[in-house]
Formats: sequence, structure tokens, C-alpha cells
Amino acid sequence: MLVTSKNFKVSLRVLTVDDADSIAEHANDYDVVYNIAELGSFPFPYKRSDALQFIDAATRALINGTEFHYGIVIKETDELVGIAGIKNIDYKNRKCEIGYWVGKKFWGNGYAKEAISLLLGVAFSSLGMNRVYATVFTFNERSLKVLESLSFVKEGVMRHSVFHVDKFVDDIMLSLLKSEYKPAEKIEIFSEE
Repeated sequence: MLVTSKNFKVSLRVLTVDDADSIAEHANDYDVVYNIAELGSFPFPYKRSDALQFIDAATRALINGTEFHYGIVIKETDELVGIAGIKNIDYKNRKCEIGYWVGKKFWGNGYAKEAISLLLGVAFSSLGMNRVYATVFTFNERSLKVLESLSFVKEGVMRHSVFHVDKFVDDIMLSLLKSEYKPAEKIEIFSEE
């Protein structure tokens, strides 16, 4: 599967074992791990074997329709720069959670915003979701700004939601409803033949 938009710099594509080295390289950065997950739930140091396990689990989840994880790739070079995914899918209530990360050397290029926009196309159009949500650590201001720039609404703060490094930290819950979703670009989703 390929998810793209004509004027975007990045696309989303299904992961393959060939992506293991790139995933391991970009995920093996303390600043990336620190901002996306409670330490211990995301391997650090992150090795090629961790990437291979993730790719295997992501492939099985994709086949089962339980989760959808994609590589964020620069269209011009096909270089993988991060991961974007849809998880905690509740088909009955038509809601899901998104998550994403971009390698540190690629921060500030708008790749996360474009990847999230593409994910929203999958969630609302292909999966028929009504609500998409994300959680962000209160100190992760960059991610918070990206979500808010895409019209996500801050619903509240989950106090001491996660034990992170050596203390409890708060999570911000944000969401976007299908009725609020206004894609800036036409999102195209191509299935593998």
C-alpha cells in the first residue's frame, strides 16, 4: 500500500525487511525515544533486531487489519525517515489512535505534519473512522504544535499518566472528528496489486 499526495514531500508505504537498518538508525536516538514513549516500552538502544521484530509485528497486524504502520519516506529519494501508524482501532465505535516519529536529523522539515495528514486520509476514508486521537507528553511542544496545526482539539490533560525515566508525567489528549477533517491536499491510497 502507498499513501501519497501530489504536493507532499513524503509518502507512507508498507514496511519491508529492507527498512530495518534505516529504522534502527533513526530510532536509536535518545531524543526520539524520550519524546514518544515511556522509556522501557520502546527499546533503547534500538538495534536492527528490534526493527526486524517491529516490521514482523507490523506486517502481521496489517494482514489482520488490527493496526496499520507505515514507513515515512521522502518521495524524491525513497529514504525512510520515520514511522507513522494507526492503532487501538475500535471499528464498532469508529475511533482509533495515531502515533508517529521522525528521525532527529529530519526534524523541522514538515515531514511529521504531512505523514499525519496522510494517516488521516487512511483513517477517515479507508477505515471509516469518525474520531482519531493522539496523546502527547506535555513537554513535547513540537508534536503538540503539529497536531494543533492539523485542527486536532486538545481534550484535556491526563495527569501523571506515564512513569517516564524517573517520574510521572502528564499526557495531553487531542482528537479530530471526521466532521472537522478538511484535508489541504487530495490524499491518494494505492493498494498493492
